[in-house]
Amino acid sequence: MKGNGPADLEKLIVTIGGYMAVMGDKAKTTAEGQKMCEEGIHNGQALASFEAMVRDQGGDPNVVNDPNGVLPQAKYQIQLPAKTSGVIAKIVADEVGVASMLLGGGRQKADNQLDYSVGIVLNKKIGDKVESGEPLLTIYSNREEVDDIKKLLYDNIEVADTAKVPELIYTTIE
Repeated sequence: MKGNGPADLEKLIVTIGGYMAVMGDKAKTTAEGQKMCEEGIHNGQALASFEAMVRDQGGDPNVVNDPNGVLPQAKYQIQLPAKTSGVIAKIVADEVGVASMLLGGGRQKADNQLDYSVGIVLNKKIGDKVESGEPLLTIYSNREEVDDIKKLLYDNIEVADTAKVPELIYTTIE
């Protein structure tokens, strides 16, 4: 919401936001709604609205501008380096989610406690070039030993010579 995120994510947000603006009678056309969304992202209005929403729901609005000062932090940040050079050809998203769950970021059983400080941040996406040794992702963990997580992730991320980049938006229905 600060206008410095990945271009593909902004495209997705602006596209969906354009349709939502029309449905909410804030814009007459999706193009007009998309322009409103782009402007809101880049002029700070979206971020200010998000901060107000957090505050109105009883959250700490400081999380918007200083998330590391508000949210719990994992004890370890562990890079997962690429074993070979090439292009990211496949990432099995649900298995990345399982890896995060095993770190404590999800529940195997309803009574499991969540650890809000752990998780996985992808540094690469399908179609990105990667050099051997370059970090594919970062594991945020409260345990130093994460060989089980690394194995699961390596088993579900493929580096190849080429990759077919999936469409971000296949089609829209008017």
